[in-house]
Amino acid sequence: MTQRLPETEGEPHADPDDGRATSAVITPKGVTALKATAPLYLAKIEEHFTRHLTNAEQRAIAIGLAKVIAAHDKPLSPEV
Repeated sequence: MTQRLPETEGEPHADPDDGRATSAVITPKGVTALKATAPLYLAKIEEHFTRHLTNAEQRAIAIGLAKVIAAHDKPLSPEV
């Protein structure tokens, strides 16, 4: 997957703890592209996902995903 990233938007980095894995690190140009496309992306999440859930269901999903993220001692993207 990291081979498919445009070099200006992401850089592959070998995982120091697992030689089989490679992580993608977003570049400053990638952050700019992400911010530019975020409104459309978020609108589509609302259209296809969020609007079909109650507030309580959304909170339950958020709590569950926060536990998964917390279990992985690394931040997803410190630049965003």
